[in-house]
Amino acid sequence: MYYIFTTILILCLAVQVYEDLKEGYLFDEVSLALGVVGLGYSVYKSQWLDALYGMVFCGCVMGLLYYATQGGMGLGDVFLSVGIAPWLGLMPAVEMLLLAFIYGGLVAVVLLLLGRGRKHAIPFGPFLALGTLTAFFYGERILYWYFQVVK
Repeated sequence: MYYIFTTILILCLAVQVYEDLKEGYLFDEVSLALGVVGLGYSVYKSQWLDALYGMVFCGCVMGLLYYATQGGMGLGDVFLSVGIAPWLGLMPAVEMLLLAFIYGGLVAVVLLLLGRGRKHAIPFGPFLALGTLTAFFYGERILYWYFQVVK
């Protein structure tokens, strides 16, 4: 059952990444499907409450960023992060967002150094997807490593 859920997650993220890179748009329907199936996955893992906390957290953080940037970040990014959250739960969702911003920031620095400038929009969906996959497959190891270093 785990492999079926994982395949659905990866395929939905692939669709969103492709569309965001090609058209700069994220499908709300795919984000909704991710959320619904993700809630099913969290029930399967008996972690549905943690999934709801992750959804609320991602919705609040990304919603605030959406309003603070006045269109710099699209509403599709907010919906995608909320759709991803039930797959992860609260702490891995926090980790996913941090990783997405780190990945996006690194790419932005490279683009600035290459002279692409600040006038070009950088789609955030691919970084959300990369942060999701990192947190989904390696999240516990990363958190373990982090807390060993901080200790």
